[in-house]
Amino acid sequence: MAKIIIEEINRLGHVVSRHAFDQLPVAIGRGYQNDLILSDPFVSPEHIIIRDTEDGWLVEDHGSENGVKFKLHSPASRPDRLTSGDDIILGRTRLRLYSPAHPVVKTLILPTKATLPQIIARPAVAATAVILALAILLLDEQLTAGKNTGIDKLLASTLPTFLFALAWAGVWTFVGRVITHRASFLPHFIAALILLMISMLTATLSEYLTYNLNGEWVATIIEFIIVGVALAGLFFVNLSNSTNISRRSIIISSYSVAWSMLLVALFLQYVNQPEFSASPEYPTELKAPFAKLAASKTPDEFLKDSEKLFITE
Repeated sequence: MAKIIIEEINRLGHVVSRHAFDQLPVAIGRGYQNDLILSDPFVSPEHIIIRDTEDGWLVEDHGSENGVKFKLHSPASRPDRLTSGDDIILGRTRLRLYSPAHPVVKTLILPTKATLPQIIARPAVAATAVILALAILLLDEQLTAGKNTGIDKLLASTLPTFLFALAWAGVWTFVGRVITHRASFLPHFIAALILLMISMLTATLSEYLTYNLNGEWVATIIEFIIVGVALAGLFFVNLSNSTNISRRSIIISSYSVAWSMLLVALFLQYVNQPEFSASPEYPTELKAPFAKLAASKTPDEFLKDSEKLFITE
C-alpha cells in the first residue's frame, strides 16, 4: 500500500500527473537518480527529499538554487512538518502531497436528464434556432425598411447579428478550452442566437405596448424582465459549458451579472428621459390600425385631459 501520493498541479489547478510511493524517503529533482523526476528547468538536479516522521512529512532542501515554497492547508502544518493536502513549490512546479487515507470529494451523480447546453446543441434544435433567427431577422429588416428590398440585401443585413453570435461563441469556446480543456462551440452559438431572437421580439412587443399605453415605462420594465431572464440563461449556458464551478454558483453568477447589466441600462434609460434632456425624443412611430388596443379619445376629451399641462393666468 502506498505511503504517500504526490500530484503535480498545473497553473490552472488541474492534476497533470499522480505518483504513488510505497516507501519513504522520496527524492525529488531534475536528475535521473531521483524517485520523482521533474522536467522543470528551475528545479535543481537534487532538489529535496521527503522523509516520514511521527507528526508529518519532513522536507529537506538539498541546497537547491531556487529553494522550496510552502502552501499549507492544515492548521497542524508548518514548513518542516507537512500533512496531507499541503503543497510545495519547486521552481515553477507545484506538488501536492496526500496520504492514502485522505478523504475524497463526494461522488457526482450522473444526470438522468439532458442539461440545457446539451439540449440546445442537438442538431434538430440547433437547425431550428438558426432558421428561426434568420426568419425573424429577415422579417424585421423587411418591416423596418419601408420598401421592398432584394433578398441579397436582406441576407446581408443579417450578417452583423450572426457575426456577433459567432464571435461570442468563439470567445466562450476559447475560455472553455483554457479552463476545462474542452471546447464546445455549438451551445454558445445557439444560446447567443436565442438571446438575440428574444431581444428582437421583446423590442417589437415593447413598441406596441408603448404605442397603446402612450408611455414607455411599463413597456421598458417588461422588456427588461424578459431580456434579463434570457441574458441570465445565456450566461448559464456559457458558464456551464466553459467552467467547472457548481450549478448553484453558476445560477447565482448568471443572474447577478445579467441583472447588474440591466440595472445599469435601466438607470441610463431613466436619466435619458425627455424631462432630463435638452433635446427630448418622444415615441412617434406609426402602427397599423389592428395594433391599437386602447380606446380612442375625441379631440375634446384629449384637450380636457391636457389642461393640467398648461398654466393659465
